Amino acid sequence: MRHFIQAVLTTALVCGGGTAAAQDDWRAEVAARLPDSGALNLRLINAGEEDGFMRLGWRRNGDRIELFDRTMMVSSDVYESMTAAMTSDDFAPLDTLILWHQDTAILTVETLAEPGRATGTRTVLRPMQGVEHAPLDVELPDGVMPRAATFVFAPFLDLEPGESLTYDWYAVLSNSVATVTVTAFDGGPVDTPAGRYEETLRLEVRGATPEDQIPLNDIYVTGGEVVRIDVVGQGMTFLRRAEPE
Repeated sequence: MRHFIQAVLTTALVCGGGTAAAQDDWRAEVAARLPDSGALNLRLINAGEEDGFMRLGWRRNGDRIELFDRTMMVSSDVYESMTAAMTSDDFAPLDTLILWHQDTAILTVETLAEPGRATGTRTVLRPMQGVEHAPLDVELPDGVMPRAATFVFAPFLDLEPGESLTYDWYAVLSNSVATVTVTAFDGGPVDTPAGRYEETLRLEVRGATPEDQIPLNDIYVTGGEVVRIDVVGQGMTFLRRAEPE
């Protein structure tokens, strides 16, 4: 079930197949387009049935972009919350706190990133059974970004169908780094609880392997919004919810 949250949750850059997107300063351009605050408000559809939600948001705070995530999968009794931060200019990871609840167990993951390395602690609390602690330590390549950043900046990438970006991301729950490629395709119309979007761009996120324990995604974007996220090979889709009145 750890894979579920990694699926819903966001580099040494190598660019290919594009023009504007292939510029070395693409992150600065995306950072300039990114609003000071925003959020994804998505409904989880699992095996054709409504099964939870995801709220992933951000806000600028000085030279930091602070992230939050609240995700629930009802059928598996899973609830996850995350607060994290990355730099506002190039999306370098700074710190993360994740609380993962399943049944009666609670997993806590805390990390602090510095140039070249991230360290932290993983703690599992099982009532009536005790507490387990484990240190976290992973090397970070230059330019790496937190995985959650992909979902935040996806609508603001300057990609046309056929263009792509390749970069490294750091996935906190698996304490691993993977190289992924985002490739743009015509997404066609997308129906969501918030309405029908006639024209979308589908961003295929590929590259991490099963050994990385990170499911990959197709992200549908339009007009500065993420309107759909598919979890590849797991029968799960997230669809944009209507904002409450």
